[in-house]
This record gives sequence, structure tokens and C-alpha cells, in this order.
Amino acid sequence: TGLGRIHKKGVHSALCLSVPFSQNPNYIINGKNNSPFSICGGIKTDSGYVYSYDNSVKYKLINKQISDECICVEFSCTDHNNILFTEKYIVSDNGIEMRVEGNGELEIMLPVFNFDGRDHTEIHCSQGLLTVNYKGHICKYVSESNFTSTDRIYENRNGEYAAFKLSGKNSIDLNISIS
Repeated sequence: TGLGRIHKKGVHSALCLSVPFSQNPNYIINGKNNSPFSICGGIKTDSGYVYSYDNSVKYKLINKQISDECICVEFSCTDHNNILFTEKYIVSDNGIEMRVEGNGELEIMLPVFNFDGRDHTEIHCSQGLLTVNYKGHICKYVSESNFTSTDRIYENRNGEYAAFKLSGKNSIDLNISIS
């Protein structure tokens, strides 16, 4: 269902993402979520966007590499045995690099930590850069594409996340780092 957990030692686990979002969670804060949600890719089809968190999408591992410097995994996301797009993740000391590739209009959906029930984060969005400041730490999202707010809010047991997206054609790259 996409990338559902990114932690860094010594940093509050909710800053980037600790738990993916269920459409019907057992733990409810203010209400139910519009859909499942995670850091994930999507592609535009004749009937709208299909995201890798959709129940109809199946993952198939197509590449895995592990070294002392990084871990790389790549999945094909298929719907009814047709490859829709691929998601590639590289995890290293520099953070996480994500690439979504497919033929057509693509999106990367991104939950951005907003509120823990007591404290709000500071979210700053500019061309190709989105940062979240929370309790002395920063989560930084960098892309050549521009970040757009969807004006949707999702909740999990850690709090409230604002849904952002990146859009592009045929490929989108995203770098995520926490400091």
C-alpha cells in the first residue's frame, strides 16, 4: 500500500510517517478517512487516478539490492495483471529517494504531519521544497515537481496529516530527509 513508515533514530516517529492510514481505522480521532493513504504513487486512467494504496493494486517485487551504503527495492504496481507504474525506493544515510515511473500522468501522494492533538507543526511549502518543523526536528521533501495541497486531512493514532501531491508525466522523483 505504498510506503507507510519512515523513522529516524532520536526523532519523534510521527514527523514523517509512522503508520499508514486505514479507511476504517479502529482508533478514530475526529472521523473516518476518505480512503486508505500512504506515501505512494498513482497514475491517471480513463476512470480517474489509481493509487498503489487502492485494494485493486497488487505489488510485485522486481528488484532488490542491499549493500553497506543503501537498500534499494523496486515494485511493479499492477491492476488486473496490467502494469500501471513502478515505485522505486532507495534508503541510505542521506534519506529516502522515491521514483514513480509509468506511461502517462502520474502523482505521488504525500501525508504531511500537521497536528499531534496538542501541538501544530510548521509546514512551509515553496517551489520543489516542502518542510515540516516539529519539536526541534525537520522533515524535508524535495522534488523537481511542485507540491500541491489537496485540502484533505487524514488521521491515524499519531494525529492529523495534510495530504499533498506531486504531479508529473512519465516519472516523478522525491527525496525525503529527516534531521
